[in-house]
Amino acid sequence: MTARMNLKRLIQSVPKKIYAVEEIFSSRKVTEAAEIFYRLRYVLGGIFFLLCVLLEIHGSSIGMYGRFLDQP
Repeated sequence: MTARMNLKRLIQSVPKKIYAVEEIFSSRKVTEAAEIFYRLRYVLGGIFFLLCVLLEIHGSSIGMYGRFLDQP
């Protein structure tokens, strides 16, 4: 196949993929999961906070992570 044929096939498949993603995110299961996360938001926030404390992730360690990840 040529590059032009591959590009044509890709362009034709994009609307189908967009529809599939829309179908997934508009499903009832996603809405139910969002409601569960909303009800548990304080518990999840507390767990996230405790994990940050236990792993010693805080504002003063950001410089260390910058050096570790080679970022300024």
